[in-house]
Amino acid sequence: MSINRITNLSTDDYLEKEVATILPRWDKRVIGTHTINSCHDLTVIDCLMKRSRFETYSPKFVGA
Repeated sequence: MSINRITNLSTDDYLEKEVATILPRWDKRVIGTHTINSCHDLTVIDCLMKRSRFETYSPKFVGA
């Protein structure tokens, strides 16, 4: 996932620049990330995981 900053926004022009990336390195089963949301001191990232339909999974919280 790329985090971009809009550097120019007008009725005639649009320009953005990549300022950060979030790679799915916190769990070997995560194969992609696509959404990030935050509110106050909570940040949530939605990801795609490779797993069996029959596997049970308890999410692990990363952070403070």
